[in-house]
Amino acid sequence: MSKAFTRESDVEREEWTPPPPPSLPPGAKNYMTQAGAARLRAELSRLLEVRPDLARSPHPEDKAKLEKSDRRAQVLETILARVEVVPLPNSEESRVRFGARVEVQWERGPQETFRIVGVEESDWERNEISWISPLARALMNHRAGDSVHVKRPAGSSSLIILRVAYNPTAPEVGP
Repeated sequence: MSKAFTRESDVEREEWTPPPPPSLPPGAKNYMTQAGAARLRAELSRLLEVRPDLARSPHPEDKAKLEKSDRRAQVLETILARVEVVPLPNSEESRVRFGARVEVQWERGPQETFRIVGVEESDWERNEISWISPLARALMNHRAGDSVHVKRPAGSSSLIILRVAYNPTAPEVGP
């Protein structure tokens, strides 16, 4: 019989294992901001809170939700077990470090603000970039007013750092 005519319930399910961790340089620690770790802990807590209700439910859709929730909880536990939470530097720090919010002006383009975060919490839609990304590595240790050359897969670009800040309430450090 063709596999197209089998039900999913007839097919043995392979045991799921968490995906491999994101690529980090050999020997690199898996850094994360305090806010990123708190978000992951809160997500894990929410998953664990709803687990008993999903486990007791007789509805098949709840069983599917339980399975998906358990997989996500396993991933979160794995991530949280191996991260190193990095506190933000003193708000007076003027150099770009891990956790910095950096406002830049591209040589041929818009002004943008990036936040340098851990691999597990990077999100391009929110302009939160991993500390191992080419852009973050190019920005590290520079100050407001510095011109920075960035090598990217699409080609090289230059930018000027306009401001560096470490939390929303701290005064920004500029030129």
